[in-house]
Amino acid sequence: MANGHSCCCSALSKGWWWLLTLLGLSLLYFSMFSAKRGTIEEDLHTRTTQQLSVEGADWSSVDIDYRGRDVLLTGTASSELERDNPIKTALGVAGVRIVESNIDVVLLKERLLTANYSHEGGKLVVEGVLSSQDKVDEIFNMLVARLGSDNIVNKLTVDEEYSNKGGTLTLSGSVLNEDALSEVSSVVKSGSSVLGLDLTNNLEIDTAAAEAKKLAVEQAEADKLAADKAEADKLAAEKEEADKLAAEKEEADKLAVEKEEADKL
Repeated sequence: MANGHSCCCSALSKGWWWLLTLLGLSLLYFSMFSAKRGTIEEDLHTRTTQQLSVEGADWSSVDIDYRGRDVLLTGTASSELERDNPIKTALGVAGVRIVESNIDVVLLKERLLTANYSHEGGKLVVEGVLSSQDKVDEIFNMLVARLGSDNIVNKLTVDEEYSNKGGTLTLSGSVLNEDALSEVSSVVKSGSSVLGLDLTNNLEIDTAAAEAKKLAVEQAEADKLAADKAEADKLAAEKEEADKLAAEKEEADKLAVEKEEADKL
């Protein structure tokens, strides 16, 4: 050792010492980060997924494995606007640094459903295409709960090429009165809300059929009253005839008794 320095130290310049120090610190940081990487990624994955669900973008998947604080989103969107929603949402999650997107934009067909109610059969016929069987079951079960399974004709089909958002449900057909109009409209409106569809309500009262039914009911009541009166008149006439016969018999019996007494005398 000379001048208070070791031979090893004297062999390295000041620049090398700085380089080795930085490398050491980098290795230390990398070791510490690697030890906590799993916890950090799990936390970011959970919070990002939750926020996507809140924003209605839970159709997109989150991948953070071995990516640190960088998020990769995958999935299929029906428009560029729908694609951008999860990206903006993920960027707003505290701790996320970068958001990469592998979301494909596929233009899906708009959902167009119809519901037709006929007062003649008393059934609601629902037709159209939805994106999944779960959606079909959801609206069918809701309608059954309100109208009963015997009153629903389910012609809904499934096709993944159809969007799971937007679209229209058109209600048409006829009913016989305001109460039925209100009930059927309310049921179909609830179904459209469940699926996120706009409702076009063309249901109307069949005034001609309603008037015909009213007249038929009134005629039936009149016929019943007439039949009841005829039956009552018949019974009254039969009673009157029976009373007359009874009176004649009583008079005949009286005369026979009087004659018998006269013959004795």
